[in-house]
Amino acid sequence: MLKIVSQAVTAGALSLAMLSPAAAQDAQTMVGLAELGGVMHAAAETCGTYSSSELAEMKSQQMTALKEMGVSEADFNTAFDSGFSQGKEQISGATAEQKKEMCDELAKMK
Repeated sequence: MLKIVSQAVTAGALSLAMLSPAAAQDAQTMVGLAELGGVMHAAAETCGTYSSSELAEMKSQQMTALKEMGVSEADFNTAFDSGFSQGKEQISGATAEQKKEMCDELAKMK
């Protein structure tokens, strides 16, 4: 279960690093990135890896990048919030060891 969050953290870092107008694909893919951002936000918030202001700035940057690729603010927020809720749900069912593994992965990315 938490493996999905860890995979999302890794995939999200790679995906977000490659965002550019030239890399834009279909709208569904872009909305999926917003959802992935929500999952990552939930993980980072749980681990305390980033401050609340850092998390807010990352979310804002992601929204700006995706808006430039045609994702509306409403679609971004809906997808992000969905991912955040899914991430929190997965994390709540994780063992302490799984949470530590997830947090260690996030710490490596910082």
